[in-house]
Amino acid sequence: MNRHRNRAFAVETLLLTLFFLLALALLVQLFGAAQAMGRQARQETDAALLLQNASAQLHAGADPWAQAMAAAAQTGAPQTAEAAFAADGTPAPAGAANAYTVRIAFTPAPQNVSSKPAQRSGLVQSSSSSTVGRSLAATL
Repeated sequence: MNRHRNRAFAVETLLLTLFFLLALALLVQLFGAAQAMGRQARQETDAALLLQNASAQLHAGADPWAQAMAAAAQTGAPQTAEAAFAADGTPAPAGAANAYTVRIAFTPAPQNVSSKPAQRSGLVQSSSSSTVGRSLAATL
């Protein structure tokens, strides 16, 4: 009878140990996934803030954005400008570790041409305007 109790105790201890190891493995995976999600959320927040700053610089006419926008408007060809920033928003050297690259593509919009005949003459009046479209992207 003593052997039966020892064997039952050993089986119960083994099952409890396996249960705790399984629970521990599950918790380690959950905490690892939570840490990865937190890191990704922090990077996305930093990127969104940098894009907001780049947009403000773009509207203020700051370099290098102004040069690329002017070139796109003059040539009619798409232009791209890039700048590297650290997570705190300060400029960083291109290719620096953990630096965000903000790339803005300037694409000339098609010209809007409206034409209507002038009254009492065979002349055609036309007016045109061109704008430059923007697309912002940030990569780490």
